[in-house]
Amino acid sequence: MDIQPKPDSSRKIMIKLCGLIVAMMIVFGLMIYLHRSFVAVPTPEAEYLKTAPASDAPFVKKPVKRFDDQINLPPQLPSYLTNPKTLDSVVDYVEEPPREALMNLLYQVWQSRDKDLAKEADPELTWQRLSSSPSDHRGNTLVIKGRLLRPPQVIDFPADEGSPFLSSHISHVYDEGFNEYTVYTIEEPSARRTNDPVEFPAFFLMMGKPMTEEAKPPAVVVAFSLGIPTYLFDRNALQEAQNFDYAVSPRAVYYALNRVKGLPFEQLKKESQRISPGAYRELKHRPGQYRGDLVSAQGMLLRVDTIPQDPNPIGIDSLYRAYVVDQYDKVFVCLFTEKPVEIVAEEDSVRIYGMFVQILNYPARDGSEQRAPVVVGSRLIRLEMKRKHGPVIAIAVLLILLGCVFAAIVIREMRKDRRHAAQRQLKRMKEHPPNLDEIGRQAEQEAERTKKSHDDHRP
Repeated sequence: MDIQPKPDSSRKIMIKLCGLIVAMMIVFGLMIYLHRSFVAVPTPEAEYLKTAPASDAPFVKKPVKRFDDQINLPPQLPSYLTNPKTLDSVVDYVEEPPREALMNLLYQVWQSRDKDLAKEADPELTWQRLSSSPSDHRGNTLVIKGRLLRPPQVIDFPADEGSPFLSSHISHVYDEGFNEYTVYTIEEPSARRTNDPVEFPAFFLMMGKPMTEEAKPPAVVVAFSLGIPTYLFDRNALQEAQNFDYAVSPRAVYYALNRVKGLPFEQLKKESQRISPGAYRELKHRPGQYRGDLVSAQGMLLRVDTIPQDPNPIGIDSLYRAYVVDQYDKVFVCLFTEKPVEIVAEEDSVRIYGMFVQILNYPARDGSEQRAPVVVGSRLIRLEMKRKHGPVIAIAVLLILLGCVFAAIVIREMRKDRRHAAQRQLKRMKEHPPNLDEIGRQAEQEAERTKKSHDDHRP
């Protein structure tokens, strides 16, 4: 039987090997793509239960930085601070109020604050009634609703034993009938502009001196503050945030912070997931449509910056800014108020639920100009990564099966080659059998030569 070897067996092995390498490259590419598309699922503990804020209540208005330094109460209070007859010496239509009477009402509003003062306010007490009989309403409480005529100013009092307050703030407000009020407040009217709407309770002190003979006299009142700014509850505050600008509007941020902080977490989470993931494209192409909507951003944390804040109506000292890169390498600028204690390293996987405010332009490290959506929330959430291992297991099994098939093919081809080689050798031996006598003579001659060589070297 004449068995011919396969001349192209090595070539076929090489072809199969190349095919397998190509298949493995495709599989690895698919695996890398799926790996980038894995969803990081936060555990309930890591997402909220452990890192939740102490309260879901809206921001509570807190005293500004100067407030604690404004009070200089002596060990024994002067009698005019608590004596109701102190106001009897007040004279109307003069430039400045009597100092003791002013201190008396400042002390009362300091004790009452806005909430208690509002409960005592007479809703029927207007500028017309005050101007008609100021002495009858001196020391009474009213609610003033109007707009800021000009920015507030600080006035300082001499620091002597008779001055329990070191400073106050004076503002000018006009109501819907364009009647003017001169307002002395304890708390600094922060983040206020001309024509801002205001509403607050106050004590009536006196009628002031008009600027001209034709002008109406201002009603001089004393209040704890100018009240909570109305723009914190007005969605129109977001219109100050201009898209593709290089700065973020503080008022828009304060409105968003107050709105987000006032929502229960579950509601915030539910409403924030309507246009996520892939929120970047939606926000970038239609920012006006989504301005003020709740969104969520998730990705890798680049860095966190601390931004000190001026006195503001929500009482925060610092604002935190984080840059987050999503799975599509798009950057989100996240602003939040709670210190990220648990986020200690860059490249953490984080998520934020918040309000979309605007598209921000910013200079990148390479000198180019980039754009990023601004999302305002209360805090970053560090995600505990839970990979979805189903695709990984399937790919691993596929790779193992391919490897087994490849190994079986190689082993089979190698066995065939060895069998063919053995058959060819056997055939040659049958066709040309060896001469045993000649082989024996050659062995004897070789032995004699070896013996002779040993004898020649023997001493």
